Amino acid sequence: MSRPVQRIRDINNLQKRIAAWADETFGKGVQRLGPLLLHMEEEVRELRFKPNDAMEWGDVFMMLLDAARLKGLTIVDLCNCAESKLAENKLREWHEPDENGVVRHK
Repeated sequence: MSRPVQRIRDINNLQKRIAAWADETFGKGVQRLGPLLLHMEEEVRELRFKPNDAMEWGDVFMMLLDAARLKGLTIVDLCNCAESKLAENKLREWHEPDENGVVRHK
């Protein structure tokens, strides 16, 4: 088995373990998605102030995997979507950075 395939399986297994813990801790169901996304926004804001804190990155990653799972997306789905989005973004034109350094597409 190739290393990338094994990593996908490892992340898929991680997503399942996060799901089991989250369902037991917070309850089952897609109704958790809204609150989870709000919590994830808070955690992403924390990253602005703690960008070197790997545990904060891990927290956001866990929430992303769980939110995706609540919408029926697997790690393979997420990787496929990221590949498609990357191809789309490569074809876009981009504005200059704004006053905060954010670069948006035209």
